Amino acid sequence: MLETLRKIVVETMVPANFNFMARDLDGSVHVFENEPNLDYGTNKNPLPCDMWDDPSGGDTMPVSFKTSTDAGDLTEELGDWRDSCIEITGGN
Repeated sequence: MLETLRKIVVETMVPANFNFMARDLDGSVHVFENEPNLDYGTNKNPLPCDMWDDPSGGDTMPVSFKTSTDAGDLTEELGDWRDSCIEITGGN
């Protein structure tokens, strides 16, 4: 049986040192101090990556928990998780 999901928008605040936000394959959302990537900074990882990572070692912080359905199955509703990294701008 398929679970029915609803899309919601949540507003929150994060410390100003976090400059990027991205959604992982499991649906969890994290913020990053430095721009993350999907290959752990090596471009040599032969396995498909399922999460964003900051190879520079900057701070990261979870913003939301994983969803009950992989984000890869929610591309129509949320877009491709691999394109989810955005720069955080503005705010006080």
